[in-house]
Amino acid sequence: MAGGPGSCEMCASCCTLLLLLVAALLILSYGVVFNVGVTVEDASLTRLDLAGANGTDLAYGISLTVAVHNPNMAVRAEYTRPLAAELRLATREELLHAVHLADAGQRVEAAETDRFGVTDEGVAAHLGGAALTELVKEMGARGGGGVVAGAEDHRRGEVPAGARRPDEEGGRDVPAEAVPTGDEHHAGQPQGHQMPLD
Repeated sequence: MAGGPGSCEMCASCCTLLLLLVAALLILSYGVVFNVGVTVEDASLTRLDLAGANGTDLAYGISLTVAVHNPNMAVRAEYTRPLAAELRLATREELLHAVHLADAGQRVEAAETDRFGVTDEGVAAHLGGAALTELVKEMGARGGGGVVAGAEDHRRGEVPAGARRPDEEGGRDVPAEAVPTGDEHHAGQPQGHQMPLD
């Protein structure tokens, strides 16, 4: 024997350690499911002012990118409901516009990010009451030079820990609920495409 009885024990210890590392990697890849992240990237407001005959219409132009990131290494996420982007004024809960981003059943592959571009220009919404008063006050405070705008990221949904059945490629499908939309007229767009709000 070249190594003696101690080398056999050393080899067994190394093999055991290697098996434990592989098991830990498999557990992290398939056993732990992380939440899918949704962020707004590159949001810009190109126009925001009062329009119309009596100055009660809000004219705006907006451009943004919605990114859906799946941080899981081996688990796909699937939209269980359509994914939509909603445009709302901060001063009121009324929905101005919604755009359909993805259909139910569409998947976000493991460790991938899907991006959806959204643009809307020249659309006016009728303002009244407190919303109009607040906007006029903001514009007056800035010398008529416009309003400082911000984007908020409101997310609703879940990624349940229990997987459905394994698919053909060995991964698991994990349903992720997305914000439902009542607007079913828009088809889902592949990543990187611009989608007008209408």
